[in-house]
Amino acid sequence: MNAGAGTSLADGKSSIRDLVDLEKMRVIFEKFAQATGFVINFLDHPGMQPLVTAGRRGLCSEFYKTCPAAYDLCLKSKRRLLDRLGAPGQLAVEVCSHGLAYCATPIIINGSHIASLTVGQVLLEKPEPERFRNHAALYGFEESKFLEALDGVPVEQAERLGALSAFLGELVSVMAEQGLADSELKEKSDKLEKLVLSKEAAETALKESEEKFRDLAETLPDLIWETDATGAYSYVSPRIKELLGYEVSEALGKSPSRFIFGEDEGPRNELTAAMLKKRPFRNIESEVRHKDGRTLVLESSGNPSFDTKGLYRGCRGVTRDITERKRLEDESEMKAILLDSVNDAVFMHDLEGRIVYANEAGYAQLGYTEEEMRNVMFQQLLTPEAAKEFAANTKAALEQGKAIFESEHRLSHGGVMPVETHAHAIELDGEKYILRVVMDITERKAIERAQRQLMKELESTNSEISQFNSLIAHDLQVPLRMVRSYSQLLEKRLKGKIEPEAGEFLDYVMKGGSLMQKMLDDLMHYLREGANPEILEKVEMDKVLEQALCLLKGPIEDSGAEITGGPLPVVKADHAQMTHLLQNLIGNAIKFRGAYAPRISVSCAEADHEHVFTVSDNGIGIAPQFLERVFKIFQRLHTREEYPGTGVGLALCKKIVENHGGRIWAESGPGKGTAFHFTIPRNPAGCAGQEKKGDAAE
Repeated sequence: MNAGAGTSLADGKSSIRDLVDLEKMRVIFEKFAQATGFVINFLDHPGMQPLVTAGRRGLCSEFYKTCPAAYDLCLKSKRRLLDRLGAPGQLAVEVCSHGLAYCATPIIINGSHIASLTVGQVLLEKPEPERFRNHAALYGFEESKFLEALDGVPVEQAERLGALSAFLGELVSVMAEQGLADSELKEKSDKLEKLVLSKEAAETALKESEEKFRDLAETLPDLIWETDATGAYSYVSPRIKELLGYEVSEALGKSPSRFIFGEDEGPRNELTAAMLKKRPFRNIESEVRHKDGRTLVLESSGNPSFDTKGLYRGCRGVTRDITERKRLEDESEMKAILLDSVNDAVFMHDLEGRIVYANEAGYAQLGYTEEEMRNVMFQQLLTPEAAKEFAANTKAALEQGKAIFESEHRLSHGGVMPVETHAHAIELDGEKYILRVVMDITERKAIERAQRQLMKELESTNSEISQFNSLIAHDLQVPLRMVRSYSQLLEKRLKGKIEPEAGEFLDYVMKGGSLMQKMLDDLMHYLREGANPEILEKVEMDKVLEQALCLLKGPIEDSGAEITGGPLPVVKADHAQMTHLLQNLIGNAIKFRGAYAPRISVSCAEADHEHVFTVSDNGIGIAPQFLERVFKIFQRLHTREEYPGTGVGLALCKKIVENHGGRIWAESGPGKGTAFHFTIPRNPAGCAGQEKKGDAAE
């Protein structure tokens, strides 16, 4: 597919390709198509170019799309359907000129319609054969094959089609919104990186401006200093007199560690250690002694200096007195918390609930003015249920220093806002207060509700699939057994009493019943054996091969097959399913043999994180265009007269391998034999099975 960029968001930077992982979405859609029988198309907007397609309908791909006149009607129907989309969550249903129904929903992110999702290619009512015979005659299709393809189109209720389409549309929208959030986060990270680089460039320019550095140092209120390669002061600004009480001449030629900190304390000082690393350092705090004995708190930043050859010349830095600032910080812990929380609502109240402070975000969040909130108890801002928890939350903050909890606030217009509160216990002038940082979590709660709804819908879909399995296991078997039983009874009672032609018809009925029974048995086997493995244990694949060959003893002897294998590894898997896997692949190689006796090889190669098994033969081979089709259930490449079977074996192999977290594929060509490859992970953490006790430590 060669789709265009499609519509971008309002920022003009992001398209649907930037927001979602199309390969991950393809896997989801394919599994959904397999479970429901729907055909899914994910299109960009407005170009209608396909981004992901899942499912296949032979009636469309093999007939209507091959005829230009018919395909033109398909495109017009699709355009009419997509042109009706506009609002988020909207569903539009269209029955095309050929009688197939589609449901479409737009993908709208930040107000921009950037993609569309169509689900369907189904019938909403039982088809009228005469209408489709007319289609075959009109477009020149072979009627029998065309009507056979029509039989493969499911009949669905419009309500179910719409519900499943809405579910998929909501899932894609959630994925796109998460992708947009990730994109915005990366953009902010890139801007921050550029800011850091520009700051470093400015520092480099400062180091190269020697004269400006000195001139500026003489006028700044901070202490500007420079050391040589030995670590001794080569320059200090006159500010040292006011800051530490020393003359410039007393400092020059002396090490900061000995001059300021004393000989014993210097090596352990953080500032001295930073200078010795010969790397830039920022805002290092140090307690130093004034000449008169007082203790000051200084903050220093500096950069190493190198000559044109890269040799270290010393360090340049700036030091300022932050003694007063540290004192104010210790006395005003509340101010530091407020500075960290300016984007959220902040309230402070005493232990009884009297509000003594609220920031602008607090007024805006609840919709009150400063005048309206004056003399209000904090409990009055809570819903009755949340107000009952006021005392317990206050107690938790006092005992733990900080408490985090969810509650509900009442808004000025009567509404309710869900919030997350971070309550801090602080003390000012000997009095205890509770400082609340309050965040609006309305959007988060909406997302949680949407997730719960999606899970509910998924459970409903799983229930329908379970009912389908029950239908196959029981309801379909009963009428089939009646047909076969009464057919056999008729054969016994009417044997020799009916005309040959009637006997031939009865034989057709019995053979058809037997074939249907075999197909149902194989389908149940597929659903049962292809289920996720419940127990993972250490399985010796050499022994599995022996068991599979034992089960195939009859076909092996009849065909004269020669089978070689090994050595094979020990894997973590379901033993029974591994046996079925090798039995089906080897049995398949025996069945589809050529003029010569089968020569079959079973081997294994080791990759980084998986075992790669290969079952190869010298049989009739498979044309390249059918290498994927052979793994689909009930898909056959030959008539039953040529090779018996129902087309379930390889589909079961695929399901077993995938349920173990592996992959399966085939390499072949007509008359060249076939090599089936499948992988089993060394550590199958991705499958649903649990490790058998005793294997977990492997």
